[in-house]
Amino acid sequence: MSILNIQKFLFLFFIILALIACDKPAKTSREVLSPDGTIKVTVYNEPKDSINHLRYHVESINGEVATEVIGLSPLGIIRNDNSFYKNLKFISEEKRELIKDSYTLKTGKALHVERVSNEMTLQFMNDAKQPINVIFRTYNDGVAFRYQFPNEDTAVYTITKELSGFAVSQQKTWMQPYDSVRKWGPAYEKIYKNGDNLKNQDDAPFGWCFPALMKTENSWVLLTEADLEPSYFGAHLTKQDEDGIFSIHMPLEGEAMGLGKSQPSATLPWATPWRAIILGESLGTVIESNMVTNLSKSNLLEDIDWIKPGRASWSWWSSESRERNLDSLINFVDLAVKMNWEYSLVDAAWNGLADGEMDSLVSYANSKNIGLLFWYNSGGAHNVVEHEPRDLMDNTERRRAEFKRIHALGIKGIKVDFLKSDKPFIIQQYIGILEDAAKEELLVNFHGCTIPRGWRRTYPNLISMEAVLGAESYRFSEEFGKKIPALHTIYAAGRNVIGPMDYTPVTFSKSNFPHLTSHAHEIALPVIFESGITHFADKISAFENLPSYVQDFLKTIPVTWDEIKYLDGMPGKEMLLARRKGDTWYIGGINGEKANKMFTVNIGDFGTGDYEVTQIIDGKTNTTFALKNSTLKSKDSFTVAILPYGGFVAILNKK
Repeated sequence: MSILNIQKFLFLFFIILALIACDKPAKTSREVLSPDGTIKVTVYNEPKDSINHLRYHVESINGEVATEVIGLSPLGIIRNDNSFYKNLKFISEEKRELIKDSYTLKTGKALHVERVSNEMTLQFMNDAKQPINVIFRTYNDGVAFRYQFPNEDTAVYTITKELSGFAVSQQKTWMQPYDSVRKWGPAYEKIYKNGDNLKNQDDAPFGWCFPALMKTENSWVLLTEADLEPSYFGAHLTKQDEDGIFSIHMPLEGEAMGLGKSQPSATLPWATPWRAIILGESLGTVIESNMVTNLSKSNLLEDIDWIKPGRASWSWWSSESRERNLDSLINFVDLAVKMNWEYSLVDAAWNGLADGEMDSLVSYANSKNIGLLFWYNSGGAHNVVEHEPRDLMDNTERRRAEFKRIHALGIKGIKVDFLKSDKPFIIQQYIGILEDAAKEELLVNFHGCTIPRGWRRTYPNLISMEAVLGAESYRFSEEFGKKIPALHTIYAAGRNVIGPMDYTPVTFSKSNFPHLTSHAHEIALPVIFESGITHFADKISAFENLPSYVQDFLKTIPVTWDEIKYLDGMPGKEMLLARRKGDTWYIGGINGEKANKMFTVNIGDFGTGDYEVTQIIDGKTNTTFALKNSTLKSKDSFTVAILPYGGFVAILNKK
């Protein structure tokens, strides 16, 4: 072949290659792995019904075997001016790998948190040439995504629908139906499903709450959200549709007495909350996860040295009257002194104390070095609950004046109740309370409220939130009393995973409806549950009549922790958890079923060496205790016999 012919051949060859390249379809999927390679997210922008739709799915990876955890699920936003989910043009992809950092918390399952993640930001443009970023972040214990409108624009935009969905092929669920609009709700206080497969969802007409715990064939999955800002709504889930998809649901329009809009509005730039999927082969991966705070903004408060988590006495649970009585309140201050607790909570109607009595109470508590916490109604026009004091927390000027007044008295914190909605204007009230309280060095505990969404990291003065059907319900609900042993195990694996839970544990007395749980089960709850403040709810005599070794345990139980370990358990059946404070391990075990059980604890799970082990276990009856002391080596184990609905605690001190 001549040189000329060779040149012609090469020219034609490269022309053909170029034509083939031009004919090659654009890449329609992009993926990101978790740092350890065990989780993979794939994002698709490809045709569905002849229209390009944005979707994703999540797989767990074991060697070369990939198992679907979240099936093909929708992504996207519809805004008042345009849509951002179909026929999107791909613009760019940016990846950041092995993002490593750490942070500290004032309260939580671990106060020092190391986090490692990978991140993928995909930018798309709609037909109107408006950009949207879809950001995926992967951790070794799950996946999260959010949307971001990156442009700067002073015009106000409204999101009319968020299309995010989660396709889960669950076998069992432990989920809470979203509450109806009523005087006391919605407030995340419905009874959880216990292992239901959701083939019938008739009792969840308004959808399902976050967090949603599920078990698939191969994985545990918990769905929730994090880093909720005041421009957005607090989301819950729709009922699962025929394709197996749970979708994002806005608050009900009738919430907060119909005031305010459910749809969020803001100027640009604007980011939605993170949609978080915590997952793992073991339930322990879910329970031990810090993903909610990992995804949330860092501390915004300048000075946090004054924030002191602790334990509190509480008179309301055992009170026969709504009215506050000075002598009774002083007696509960004395109980806090006797039990070495830091605080005493003064609940509703304290503003009805006679002239001078409040000053006397505050002076007395200050003299005993017991911090007082004051209750407030959050309303305002958004609720009709009559309990006082009210009409202070919803108005910025009045709220700030009240916080300044009680700070000058020496009050250490507030409990704010009956917020009852996840609409944006109520989310703004939450943030306003946290910010204003911090300026006056006041701790904050929300009741009748939304779920934790990472605010404990951003505003460390937030020490707890209710969002659970707690021990106060012994006064109101016979059904609660019958189901609570199993619910305790579900709370530990679901609700308490995402943040602090003010359940108000450790009650022995009958309060309208009797306990099924044993006394040893009750004292295990401050280990099983986590809260920046633990309100011990029972009457004074109930604590005074406890054996001295049980009193000693309740005098010294921490409320902040350095580490958590899931040892064993199944929601609805039993739960065995361990928490470390310094060099000491606290183990709590509870039985959610009406059957005798045996729990075994391996000392080697906590390190090498010898340990002094103190066990407080069920006695011969469910209202008695037994004490065991022993010295065990790391190769040893101990077994505890648990009564029906029983429990135990153990303290391990390294020799």
